[in-house]
Amino acid sequence: MDISQDRNLFVHMINLLQKRSLLPAIVFTFSKKRCEDYALSISNLDLSAGSSEKSEIHVFYERSLARLKDDDRGLPQLVRMKELLIRGIAVHHSGLLPILKEVVEILFMRGFIKVLFATETFAM
Repeated sequence: MDISQDRNLFVHMINLLQKRSLLPAIVFTFSKKRCEDYALSISNLDLSAGSSEKSEIHVFYERSLARLKDDDRGLPQLVRMKELLIRGIAVHHSGLLPILKEVVEILFMRGFIKVLFATETFAM
């Protein structure tokens, strides 16, 4: 199955889960690259519950990463993740910076992440 077929499958699945109030959902995969690819393939979806939720995610994200140097906060991994988080989407795998994994875990526990693409690292 190629990424465009996967994207269509995920969009339909997410829409169905959302209609039935069954989100959040975790999509497990065995590949860090697939986690990233799948999340980016649906990055045009917005699953957040509105502007106040987006604001809470933004504030938490910025506070969590405030200890990093300005140059480090501009790392592509951090920029991509922030864009996904604001939409209620995230990835979690061993290739992420530890602080970013923790941000994802906390936001997931708080119900801000509606769809999480993860490897078995998340289960740990």
